[in-house]
Amino acid sequence: MYSSVFNILRRILRCVFNILRRIFRCVEEPDRIMSGMSEGITVSHPTAPIGPSIASDAIIHHTPSSSHAYDVFVSFRGEDTRNNFTSFLFGALRRQGIVAFKDEECIRKGDFIAPELLQAIQGSQVFVVVLSKNYASSTWCLRELVEIFNCCETSARPVMPIFYDVEPTTVRNQKGCYERAFAEHENRFREDKVKMEEVQRWKEALRKVADISGSEIGNK
Repeated sequence: MYSSVFNILRRILRCVFNILRRIFRCVEEPDRIMSGMSEGITVSHPTAPIGPSIASDAIIHHTPSSSHAYDVFVSFRGEDTRNNFTSFLFGALRRQGIVAFKDEECIRKGDFIAPELLQAIQGSQVFVVVLSKNYASSTWCLRELVEIFNCCETSARPVMPIFYDVEPTTVRNQKGCYERAFAEHENRFREDKVKMEEVQRWKEALRKVADISGSEIGNK
């Protein structure tokens, strides 16, 4: 199992590298990145899950049929990367024969994650998290991230962060644009104890993902 997952990771990194060579400035070859990520990329059974899985009546029209229906699940903020980096990434993954789940923002409804989306996360072997400037402003993205780490609690799987036009320290410490996003969340939910507890789980998930070795990409 681990050899097949490791092979998927290498292929994903090759896709990322090829994109970077075309549209950005990339400084490291995939094998060098892989060697640097080999110890930190796998999240292996945290002491406790970040929070409970959340479901809703929102509909997503792509239902996994098995426990490993997808090679990779990509969590990303559409308004930041849908028309640039992640668009290239999904195309590159498809050409490499990597089966990736992709949801559409137009079918996201309500405040919670749809059961089909939860199944897609649970049924993926590898997680790619594209952290961008507006990632933390999306409650959907934050709930996806919490669920990703919950999955890693029950079955250790690789998590690959990509810091797109944002510094890992910004994500880890929730500074700058991330601090402003959380100020808005806390202001919105300040009178709801349950929601405020969820906000704390979002912060913990961001600290966890920022502590994993990943790729930094500048939007130039």
